[in-house]
Amino acid sequence: NNTYILEEIKAPTGYKIAKSGVFKVKDTAKSQIIKMYDKKIKVTIPTTGGKDENNTLALSIILGTIGLLLMFSGLAIYLRKNKKQL
Repeated sequence: NNTYILEEIKAPTGYKIAKSGVFKVKDTAKSQIIKMYDKKIKVTIPTTGGKDENNTLALSIILGTIGLLLMFSGLAIYLRKNKKQL
């Protein structure tokens, strides 16, 4: 039996480097599975006083109302033009 050390040199982005592990390769023709797991790095995003849900909702309501007013104003102008032509 041969003993080896599995060592990770570089972890994927967002993960910590896994601990090295010792394993033995058996003298067999069968496949042997060695597993190594990386731990995900916890990321906390600080609150900076930027946009919040209430501001986004208020802005959506205001812009939606303005859009409806413009749409109905355009419809009124269109209908007035068509009445004059009739």
